[in-house]
Amino acid sequence: MIEFELFIKYFAGNASPEEAMLIDEWVSASEDRRAFFRSLHQSWLEAGDEAYHTPDIHLEWERLSGSKPVQTTLPLQQPQRSKNIWLRRIAAAAAIILAATGSYFLFNNDVTNGDTITKNAATQQDSLHLSDGTMVALKQGAEISYPERFTGNKRDVQLTGDAFFKVTHNPEKPFLVHFDDLNVKVLGTAFEIVQHPGKVTVRVFEGKVAFYNRVDTLVITTGGSGQFDRKGRKFTVLSETTMAPATAFFDFKDVPMQEVVTRLGSHFKVDIILQNASLKNCRLSAVFEHKTLEEILTAISETFNLTYKIEQQHIYINGEGCE
Repeated sequence: MIEFELFIKYFAGNASPEEAMLIDEWVSASEDRRAFFRSLHQSWLEAGDEAYHTPDIHLEWERLSGSKPVQTTLPLQQPQRSKNIWLRRIAAAAAIILAATGSYFLFNNDVTNGDTITKNAATQQDSLHLSDGTMVALKQGAEISYPERFTGNKRDVQLTGDAFFKVTHNPEKPFLVHFDDLNVKVLGTAFEIVQHPGKVTVRVFEGKVAFYNRVDTLVITTGGSGQFDRKGRKFTVLSETTMAPATAFFDFKDVPMQEVVTRLGSHFKVDIILQNASLKNCRLSAVFEHKTLEEILTAISETFNLTYKIEQQHIYINGEGCE
């Protein structure tokens, strides 16, 4: 965590090289932090540029809020104008912090969840596991900020871009994904967030999620999808036929091939046909994280030396099968 006093020292030019490097690394970790830093710095500049000494932040805050009487004698004798500038700076900075409560874990993340880590899938898709066992698959260009460990009564992460989540079930500690002014809340499920220009889509593969903002909430269950129109500020339930999920998460453990293709067909809304009866004897053990149907079929074909062909909404799988 970055202490507020360190920002004050940084703006005042009193930070050591090590402290300045710490601030620079913290700010460069995400765009949300950079935006927060720019707002805080602008407020600082608008308060004036007269020289001053860095006082006790907590003491000055207590004075400003009225919780502690103002001493008649200051520790450092300074012109009254400098003191007023300092108080204006504290008030302005405090206003910025209060306005940033929607992204509270950027500045004060260790209150509930420990130190924040940022993962960026800048050039290609990437996946990671959080401390609670939750799996996250980031699409190219996506970024996620999450705590090193979840220690509070909820699990908060911040997302930019598209991602798939396989959340570890924990009814005592809900999992929340925040992106802009929207949120998704779950206990344990598998879902995908896709952010298009002007709209956001949430698809639920397993379980149930609440897709919400400060005004409305949309509950989405297994196999369902919901969308938020940013221009119209409206949530909409998408029908099952509106779109098939582009990717999926599957954890097959010694599953018969007939059950495998049935689950794939149900999820991707296609009819998958095993052309050789002996294929039903094959059993699959594999985990597919955020994979397309074609990627899954290719992996299965390579595993059992099979072939497949796609004809509109039908997929035909052929091969020698298993004994």
